[in-house]
Amino acid sequence: MKKRIMTLAAALLLICAALGGCSFDIKTVSDTLKPPKLYGENREMQMAFEKYAGSDVLMKSAVSGEHRSSFVLYDIDGNGSDEALVFYAEGSNKSQVKIEIMEKTDGQWTPIVNLPGSGSEVYSVNFAKMDQDSFSEIIVGWSLYEKSSEKLFTVFRVDKKLEDISSVCTESFTYMMPVDLDNDGLKELFYISIDATNKTRQAAAKMLKLQGGKTMEITGEAKVDSGVSGYSSVKVERLSESSPVRVYLDAVKGENQMITDVVYYDVSSRSLVAPLLDKQSQSNIQTWRNINLPSIDINSDGIIEIPTQSIFKGGREVHNNNRSSSNIYRTDWCQLVGNKLQTVIYSYTDVENGYVFSIPEGLLRSVTVEKNSDDGSVTFYKYSRSRDKRGNALLTIKSIDELVWQKEQAGSEYSEIMSVNGKVVVYDITEDGKELEITPDELSKCLIRLDYSNK
Repeated sequence: MKKRIMTLAAALLLICAALGGCSFDIKTVSDTLKPPKLYGENREMQMAFEKYAGSDVLMKSAVSGEHRSSFVLYDIDGNGSDEALVFYAEGSNKSQVKIEIMEKTDGQWTPIVNLPGSGSEVYSVNFAKMDQDSFSEIIVGWSLYEKSSEKLFTVFRVDKKLEDISSVCTESFTYMMPVDLDNDGLKELFYISIDATNKTRQAAAKMLKLQGGKTMEITGEAKVDSGVSGYSSVKVERLSESSPVRVYLDAVKGENQMITDVVYYDVSSRSLVAPLLDKQSQSNIQTWRNINLPSIDINSDGIIEIPTQSIFKGGREVHNNNRSSSNIYRTDWCQLVGNKLQTVIYSYTDVENGYVFSIPEGLLRSVTVEKNSDDGSVTFYKYSRSRDKRGNALLTIKSIDELVWQKEQAGSEYSEIMSVNGKVVVYDITEDGKELEITPDELSKCLIRLDYSNK
């Protein structure tokens, strides 16, 4: 459907160009399509809303998060029965989203309160227990149709009964999530705010807490790297009851570069801390890498590791037997211990082919690597740092398509060690490698499959 609409629009534009120009209004898909009809009990809810709001409405739904329907069901008042939040815009004013909260009483869905939104589109919908009463707070992220990159969030709080719900806070954000940062059993709102109004662009992580059941106050703030263009993934980690809740922010810088900021709430100082930010440059230099690689629990020890990169001494890339000027990077996987990074794995990481080769510490300072960009193979060599001289080959690893491997396996000098995403990772250990006790068993321990799904 979407492809046909885009094709029709393109055809109309070509016709206009041929006729010397014309003007018309092309509506977006969300402006022209109604949501699918609901079924069963939910159908009754939809019919009750349509009876209340009329036919000249445009249904809205979130583009991010868990709740992505125009009709969101959630037990806001904690009585065991779900209420419904309906997101829509009226035909007379489609630039502002409204929220209708409905409740089922005596078997009938009834509108009970209408709330004005703060944007033309819904970005996200969250619920969180932010104070001690029985009600959950509603956190809605908004985006503006004219400025799609600008986002706001609003926190709605119920006072004693659902009819008494009101906005207690509206702020701009780049990323936000409800999380219990101070370990008091209640959620705070953690968010990133970027201020581009000054000459120097600034970014800060902030912590909003519902105080006295009525007002939201910033109870923590820490500067983070302001040179990022966005956040690709965010993870939360708490290692023990006595350890702080850490938020790992994987951020994109430029086209293919990334960093990871870590933020946590320090109970003793009652403040947010971002330990990896360089105060002088206001940038996160420590976690820089030249590849799109997020922080993950790479060794399955229950602790998140952050990938960092440095130039592989003596490394090079070849193409058509010619040496390339491209740097080869070693990827070190680090854990945050206290406020400092500690390397737990030194590696050559191949993101494209989905594997990590963990370099044994005994070989770390005595090997270098050559990548052949023609066939994707990676060969490790003996290397003298003092003389900057490469010696004999020790080991070659490469990734081959499964179907190709099935045909070539019988006569190949390589042996299979693992399969990753439709490819087979194979290896060849030289006689020099065997002398250094590189064995298939040791190699299998050093090769780690890159898996982002459950990390």
